[in-house]
Formats: sequence, C-alpha cells, structure tokens
Amino acid sequence: MATTSTSTHAAQVAGASNLGARAVGRDIGAHIFRTEVIHTVVGTEATGDVLNIVNLPRGARVQPEQSFVLTGGNGSTITANIGTVAVPTAYASAMALGGSGGSVAFAGGSERVEPVALVADTTCIATLSTVTTPTAGSKIRFAIAYTVLL
Repeated sequence: MATTSTSTHAAQVAGASNLGARAVGRDIGAHIFRTEVIHTVVGTEATGDVLNIVNLPRGARVQPEQSFVLTGGNGSTITANIGTVAVPTAYASAMALGGSGGSVAFAGGSERVEPVALVADTTCIATLSTVTTPTAGSKIRFAIAYTVLL
C-alpha cells in the first residue's frame, strides 16, 4: 500500500526543518465568511438576464460546498449559473431556483474542487439560463460562503 502526500503536507514537513519551505498558513486554514442576500423577483426576468448578487472582496475564495440558495415559489422554471462575469459558472451551474422552493446547494461549478482567489473586488452574478413565468414578489436568498486571502 503506497503512501503519498499532498503538496501542503509536503511543505509542512519540509518547513519543520527549513522555515523558508514551510506551507503558508493562510492556505491551510482560514475563517469562513458568509454573505446572505435576498432578491425580490420582479416578474419580468427572462432567459439570459444577469443578476448582480454581491461584491466580494479581493482575495475571496468562494466555497461552493458551503453555499446555497433558498427559494420560495419563484416561478414554474428558473435555472441559473452562479459565478463572475469572467467565469459565469465558477460556483454553480444549472441550479433550479423555480418551482415550489426549498434549499438548493451550489453544484457543478468549474471551481468547486479548487477555489480560485479573486484578484480584485468582484461582483458575484447569477446568469438566468432558463426562465418561465417568474412570480413577481417572490424571494430568492443567496448564501455565499468564502474565505479571504490577505
């Protein structure tokens, strides 16, 4: 049975005898922040529309596995990709936000395994990929978890 190490573990072991080679602490662990934003559906949303959710700070790394959306009767069909203008599907793709509602975890995003730190303050967006009869006045709550590299 083989034993292998992640690059972080190897840097930690090397740092035990060589401080210059040690792993950077901020890359190993960090405080988790979560922003929660509520959007009221207007009723005129259409396929291809972009919703600016929230500005995230430089250094933020969204943690898709700890992020979710809560919905409540927003329309018969609403699906969205969550990401940035540069990478619209970074955090989630084809999320079902319509129907009777409930909690929907971020899934399918291109950065779900290895989150990338933002190099500047960046707007997190939802690109509506399918919209059928949105319900005006209904709510969508976005809960986005992230760490920050300073």
